[in-house]
Amino acid sequence: MPKICYVVVNYFSHTKVVELVSTIAHQDGIFGIIVDNSNNDDEFEALSAAITREDVRCIQSERNGGFSYGTNLGIKAGWDDADFFLILNPDTIVSADFFTVLQEIGHAFPDAAVSPHGIHMETGKIWSAGGKFYWHRARADVLTTPRRSGETEFGTCACLMVPKQAIKDIGELDEDFFLGGEEWDFNLRLRRAGWAILYSGRARYEHEVSGTHEKYGLRFFYVGMRTKVLFARKHYGAWFWPWLICLMLPSTPILLWRNAKLNHGRIKDLIPRLWLATTRSVRGLKMTEQEYRTEGNSL
Repeated sequence: MPKICYVVVNYFSHTKVVELVSTIAHQDGIFGIIVDNSNNDDEFEALSAAITREDVRCIQSERNGGFSYGTNLGIKAGWDDADFFLILNPDTIVSADFFTVLQEIGHAFPDAAVSPHGIHMETGKIWSAGGKFYWHRARADVLTTPRRSGETEFGTCACLMVPKQAIKDIGELDEDFFLGGEEWDFNLRLRRAGWAILYSGRARYEHEVSGTHEKYGLRFFYVGMRTKVLFARKHYGAWFWPWLICLMLPSTPILLWRNAKLNHGRIKDLIPRLWLATTRSVRGLKMTEQEYRTEGNSL
């Protein structure tokens, strides 16, 4: 059976990581790399003290470079011993037979990435049954209705198993995306290089959803717009400017109204963030930790 390395990025969420690891039984060919991205010695010590299993290794990053940066560190650390890498969020737990099913699928379909069936931890409803791209919105999203297992356009990086050979082929996650958007980019590069993405209804996990980061607020809005435009800038080629001018910019009044309502905020606070996020992404600039920390609070 193939060897699977699961990679989890921790950012001040070691209690959730410990809970996740506790749901993973000792099993031949399964091991974990936990990357502490907190840039905080106390957090790393708490994480390391709580996880003492021989099949799990905790490593500390030198800086918080974002989700892609942390995941890539984990992939590098497990590279020599893995056939597949499972990118897994810390606010998840897996079913008892989860890795057995993934090993069976990996053995049967060694040339495919696998998107397992995600269940919303709070509601018990389907959270992810594969996914699809929405090109007019410049994003991909999960599907939440029942469906049969089979090929899918998109698999969320909350839980995505990828063949080692595919990473050799297309490269690691794009670190220009600090948080969000890297999964759209990664899935698109997989499919463009000819790799299939399979949705499996048998491999099941539960997801808290946004259990380790804020779901609303000024920073959430800024990062969302930054990510959307940067993704389009990277992948739309000659269609980027028509998309920006004819679709994205005309829709900004609706975006501003909707986000102001969701955040219980004011449109005038969102406008400068929308402008800055758009102009930076149009220029193709990498999103940095400093940018992530400051732009949600003040400009």
